[in-house]
Amino acid sequence: MALKRGMKFGAHSFIWTGHFVGRDDSIFAEAAACGYDGVEIALAGPEAIDWPRVALAQDHYKLSVVLCATQPPGLSLASADPSTRKAAIAHVTAIMERARALGSDIVTGPMLNPVGALSGAPPRDDEKAALLNSSKSLAEIAERMGMRLALEPLNRFQGYLLTRVNDGIELCRQTGSSSIGLLLDLFHMNIEETSIASAIRRAGQHCFHIHVSACDRGIPGSDTFDWGSLCTALVDINYQEWITVETFCFTEPDAAAKAHIWHPPKMTSRNAAAASIAHLRNVFSNNT
Repeated sequence: MALKRGMKFGAHSFIWTGHFVGRDDSIFAEAAACGYDGVEIALAGPEAIDWPRVALAQDHYKLSVVLCATQPPGLSLASADPSTRKAAIAHVTAIMERARALGSDIVTGPMLNPVGALSGAPPRDDEKAALLNSSKSLAEIAERMGMRLALEPLNRFQGYLLTRVNDGIELCRQTGSSSIGLLLDLFHMNIEETSIASAIRRAGQHCFHIHVSACDRGIPGSDTFDWGSLCTALVDINYQEWITVETFCFTEPDAAAKAHIWHPPKMTSRNAAAASIAHLRNVFSNNT
């Protein structure tokens, strides 16, 4: 099912599980029942997913699929080792190929480094240069494939190569390709940006994708964030892409530990998915 341009609401697989393996048909059923336009799947590598079953669920429930990628341990687009960078580029390329097979034209996520990889210092000049070269290589591959990459800045406690929107904008400009843009995540922006709305406006055409949650990774609308300001900022940049709910409701102990979730979810995944999209539709209907 091919993606269509225009603002769409997506449900991230993290609403249900920290370990999506493709045999999670109930995720598609619940996302469709709640009124979402698609499902965004978190993955570190394409090899463990039951892709034929994903395609069947996608077609059965008439949902689009977006793939959200990170790097597996040991790989980095900013590594000083050329072979490591080459492997990291190949990893992202394989995910782009899989996404295209599912009818998608975009891969999103913190695909620069493994999530949580920290050096204890700001990015060095050689790391910035390596990241730029890797990004240019991926841009060329994405352009040939008709794909786009939405790179995600992470907060300072989970990443260091890109932490602020301005960092991402600079990388996009240096790459010089319309196939490279940004995934802006409200959770990370709430930590790093003094004004989320202003940061979105600065990103402008570089904003390819949006992740939303409450500031504690909970249900949108359950916090003090000014959701109307988000709508206004997106209208100002003529945003016509995905707004994906990335609320964490999974309960697997190892996945929860990696995400630093120490308290059990207050709602079931189905209820969280339903409450999230109800809030977003209400906010956007009143502010756009």
